[in-house]
Amino acid sequence: MQVTRAPLRPQDLLHLRRENEAISAGYKVSRSLLDISERSILKVDLIAEMTTLVNTKSRVIEVLDGGCGTGFTLEQIKLRLPGKVRTTGLTLNEQHLEASTRYEYQIDEMIIGPIQEHKFNRQYDFIVDFLGANFYFPMEIIPIYGKILSLGGECFVKFPLQPAELARDQSKRCFSSDLGSYAKFFNENGLGIIQYADSGLETDFLLRSIK
Repeated sequence: MQVTRAPLRPQDLLHLRRENEAISAGYKVSRSLLDISERSILKVDLIAEMTTLVNTKSRVIEVLDGGCGTGFTLEQIKLRLPGKVRTTGLTLNEQHLEASTRYEYQIDEMIIGPIQEHKFNRQYDFIVDFLGANFYFPMEIIPIYGKILSLGGECFVKFPLQPAELARDQSKRCFSSDLGSYAKFFNENGLGIIQYADSGLETDFLLRSIK
């Protein structure tokens, strides 16, 4: 496994402290494809979407998990699509890397640190961010995903009703929770909506790069 690191910011250290407290209280950081399917509002078959991309691009596709935890989801993707994906996981927590190594998960690369500080040298064909970086900082993360997603690539993301960054700083509110505002925000960052589903508390989107 290739490991790269990005420097942690004060807000990342705060997030880590809260996460470790939640883990001590029983919070599960290792999610499976089944967990995502059961928790998601938009019932997207991630493996089917990736298989379509593999067939369309006729090559190994790059997959990024924007909040990979221990990397169990990426391990499952690798097993379901052997020889067809290159996987990268993103996490703030060094302990997740230790757990992934201990469980011998077959992940190609793990990035330790905030995505905002990482210098990407490749593009991705599918990004999954389920309760990952985007859930907390969508105004910062979506523009990054728009840049690193390959043309025609897809991105599955979950939005909360009130992202943490908006709750702290109302001046950052550039959209309300209506679909038109979301669509405008995505389009400005080279992304178009394929499907979406809204529970009133959370919204799931399947997006495609249109840049």
